[in-house]
Amino acid sequence: MAQRLSRSLRFTNALIGPIAMRLGSLIAYEALRYLSGFEPPRAAGAQVVLDLACAVAFAAVPALFPAPSRDAFAFGDTGLSAVLPAPLSVLTMALHECGHWLAARAIGLRARFGVNRRMMLLVFETDLTQLWSVPRRRRYGPLPGGMALDVVLLALLLTGRLLIHMGAWSAAPVVDAVLAVGIYLEPAGLLWQCMVFLHTDFHAVLVNLLGCHNLWRVKTLRPREAFGGLTAEQSAELAGASEADRRAAGWFRWLWLAGFAGVLACFAVFVVPVLVTVLRWTAGQVAAGPLTGGFRYGLLCAAVLLGPYLLAAALAVGERVRRT
Repeated sequence: MAQRLSRSLRFTNALIGPIAMRLGSLIAYEALRYLSGFEPPRAAGAQVVLDLACAVAFAAVPALFPAPSRDAFAFGDTGLSAVLPAPLSVLTMALHECGHWLAARAIGLRARFGVNRRMMLLVFETDLTQLWSVPRRRRYGPLPGGMALDVVLLALLLTGRLLIHMGAWSAAPVVDAVLAVGIYLEPAGLLWQCMVFLHTDFHAVLVNLLGCHNLWRVKTLRPREAFGGLTAEQSAELAGASEADRRAAGWFRWLWLAGFAGVLACFAVFVVPVLVTVLRWTAGQVAAGPLTGGFRYGLLCAAVLLGPYLLAAALAVGERVRRT
């Protein structure tokens, strides 16, 4: 299908053209498998190929690799550039959770959506509690299902920008800018899901691989046990933990502590440059006075950008209040 559509196009780069055709073919055939049922879907195998294709695309055209200082502000208007990633980020997070939901439904399980936080970031999450009622081997579809959908979305975005870069698609500059913002958001989300020391997709895969049941909780209780800070209830809870949880918690707690540096680095690379630029721009708009349109516009854009972080902080305060 992709070859038929692209046969009449003029390729300006011998490497980019085959990559775009490969991505289009994978997506088209996978959609055909789901819609027609002529053979079982092959999402797992397609994800590996798409991962490789995305990496090759970044290597072939380094300008496509996301840069926060450039891609997060793809428009001349700083306020619009600050507002756009917010709904796109919400959309990509929702699509990620749809990947989990679809993969869970594919093996006959029910799942629910929710909103939570991971440290300073607001996140969506899918309740896959029923997943632990099926054999361990069957869990490896739903657990990374969100990342699989992320890779497909990244491949679509890269295909669009590759076609524009080739000159095969004369898209408006605003379309290219939106695609650039999406390519900036997707790798950041995939990198976040690779942080096994948080409640992420890879953490769930690790827990399943090790045969653990409540590694996160046991990891929290083990240091308290070492310093004699356990209550009688917590001691009973730790004593009833599985051997796999206790064994893995011995090294996982150190990985969790070291992981804070990785979270801060990710936050500094992908988020801080955007926040600093927008706050400086907002200060300039507010300085014009409360009676100007720029004053209200600046506050609105800052509120949209900072809203998720403020909500995450409110959730953290609520958790602290409930514990006391």
